[in-house]
Amino acid sequence: MGSRSGKRSKTVRVYTNDPQNKFVKLTVSADVKVVLAAKPNRVYFGTFKKGETPIKYIRLTGLDSEQTRITRVETAARKKILKTEISSESPVVLAAPRVMVSVLPDVAVGRLRERITLYTDHEKIKKITVYAYGEVKGDIKVRPKYLSLGNLQRDKPVEKTITLEAAENTSFKVLKVSSSDPEVDAVVETVRDGRSYRVTVSPRKDFSKNMLRGNILIETDNKEQNEIKVNFFGRVRNVRPKRKSETLNQ
Repeated sequence: MGSRSGKRSKTVRVYTNDPQNKFVKLTVSADVKVVLAAKPNRVYFGTFKKGETPIKYIRLTGLDSEQTRITRVETAARKKILKTEISSESPVVLAAPRVMVSVLPDVAVGRLRERITLYTDHEKIKKITVYAYGEVKGDIKVRPKYLSLGNLQRDKPVEKTITLEAAENTSFKVLKVSSSDPEVDAVVETVRDGRSYRVTVSPRKDFSKNMLRGNILIETDNKEQNEIKVNFFGRVRNVRPKRKSETLNQ
């Protein structure tokens, strides 16, 4: 069952065998009423520092929301990263409750992705799925998060750069860098010791594959970000074969 309410319209083409009217446009419209849904159906925590505990709320919406109760809440991840709590909008009226969702302070640095399932006592809609996402910042800022090698040419060298910078009043050291693809090299350079580093990534001159895909692994002495992975991708550009006339003119 959908969660989008309001006026909706679609245009439909009906084709006929009438030579004067080969097709007819029909507009179908409706005012959709949602029976039961979660609002929001996607919880975005944004970007926040590790140790912070942002809080969001999910409530029921729709025609049957005031007569429906949330009986329990489950999260999908094996290691718990979110805290959920069913609370009432009022200490007197128990209908139309909301769920408080907060991030646990010990969540790992990086992207946060989680699936939340709300179970209800509704006759037909027994559960509703909500997705939560965000990003937890650590003491090391990494740019870019994904590295594009672009369209590669075997006779033209390519170099791309990953930068790592320490947050204010912190420091770290890069211990080692490596590539998951043996045809791609990664070399680290110290810009400011303990504060800033640069990793240069380049395909080897004799690389043989038409597609280079993998990750650059950066090991540091920071306990929260001791292994930083940056995914990379590149593809050999298709070179247009020379025409016969072009070959003769050379």
